[in-house]
Amino acid sequence: MNFFIANAHNGQTYEITGPRAITFRAAVREIEAATGKSIVYRAVSLQDYKASMEAAGLPGDYVWLIDYLFREVLSVPANQDVTRDVERVLGCRATDFTAYAQKTAASGIWGETVPQSV
Repeated sequence: MNFFIANAHNGQTYEITGPRAITFRAAVREIEAATGKSIVYRAVSLQDYKASMEAAGLPGDYVWLIDYLFREVLSVPANQDVTRDVERVLGCRATDFTAYAQKTAASGIWGETVPQSV
């Protein structure tokens, strides 16, 4: 990497986002469209999600971090802004989630069957 390009990023903070805001529900619809599969989206409270992570035996530090990110970072409206930082750093637009979902679906990774538990 060119020294002057790398040096230009020293001390900078970037907020990396896609080119548009998208909800979890909308993301699931995009994946559904890309895969042609029916996917049921069910919102889960943060408390229930934490309990399921703990029940699954995830380390406490991991559970704490996920709780912090959802409670203190993602839920803050100021942290939900779309930025052009990807474009500023890389010189190209960020990939839209629709394009990401289509490319990922085409790779076949989402074609694998996952065992379901009730």
